[in-house]
Formats: sequence, structure tokens, C-alpha cells
Amino acid sequence: MPFSYVVLGAGRQGLALAYDLAKNCDAALVRVADLNSAQLGHAMTRLGALLPDTTCQFAFKVCDVSKPAEVAQTIAGADVVLSAAPYRFNIELTQAAIAAGASFCDLGGNTGVVRQQLAQHEAAERSGVSVVPDCGLAPGLGNILAAHGVQQMDTPLDVHVRCGGLPERPVGALGYKLVFNFDGLINEYSGAG
Repeated sequence: MPFSYVVLGAGRQGLALAYDLAKNCDAALVRVADLNSAQLGHAMTRLGALLPDTTCQFAFKVCDVSKPAEVAQTIAGADVVLSAAPYRFNIELTQAAIAAGASFCDLGGNTGVVRQQLAQHEAAERSGVSVVPDCGLAPGLGNILAAHGVQQMDTPLDVHVRCGGLPERPVGALGYKLVFNFDGLINEYSGAG
């Protein structure tokens, strides 16, 4: 059964999400939305080059995720909404997806935000949708792989999860490779979340 997806954010991670959905997730339609029209143009060109023979349709739309009416219009009819937008928008985006009857997943970035999203479980259940927050690299994929590894062992003693954001040759004031939104990076360094 083909699905309709919306990816909010057309940066590196949003582009990777759109590619993966079109290639591996039974997508009939992947709508990519971003506030920056130049970023959308880049996404359109890149996805066309990466997937020249795909049967998946792509749509590209300018959308300001801070404006609920624009978000509601952008995600209408979607089966699943994925947020590659800064974490500070994820509470409202979760609510919008639930209201639209779409499942929701995001790349996370702040524990307090995730707790508020998880508090919407009953509303999501009533709408018949799933909300899966905080699915970025770490937390996210790193935790999933660590849990899988633990399940493969008889009696694990310790688990250490390392994230690839700290390069061998650090550059810049933070010495960090910017692999996700700058606001999320500052949140990680400040311990605010």
C-alpha cells in the first residue's frame, strides 16, 4: 500500500529522509517543505539526480513551521509527517500531525520537548496515529543499535554509546562537526535539555 509522506525541513537530514522514504518506504508521494525556497530548489535538483527512475512523486512547498495554518495546509492528507525542523517546533508539529490524522516522527534534540510530546500519547491513540519522537542519531539510531546489541548478549555488563559529531581534527570554537541544526548543537553543549 503506497504512502504519502511530508518532510518538514529540506536541509541535509530532510533531504536524506526524503530520499530514504522514496527509495525504501512504499512512497507514492513525498512532500518536502521548508521556509527557504533556495533550499527547496536544491532538494528538488538533488532528489531528481539521485532518483531519476523513481515512481514516487515529489512535491516541494514553502512552509513556515512556526505558522500553524501553513503547517496544517502542508500536512493535510499525509499518512506520516517527519520533522527535520529545529526541535523547538516539535511540540506544535506533533499536535498538528495528530489533528491531521498523520503519524509523526522527528529527529529530536531536547528531552523536555520529548516529554511534552510523549504526554500527547492519548490524543495520538484517539486519532489512530503514532508519535515517535527523538529519532535522530544519538539519541535515536545510536540507542536503537545499542539496545539491539544488548538483546544479542546473554549478560551485558555495560553499554557505551558514542556519537560521530566529534571529529578527529576539531575546527572552530566548538570543535564540533555540525551534523544537525545549530540550535540543537547549542542545546547539547549548554545542557538545557
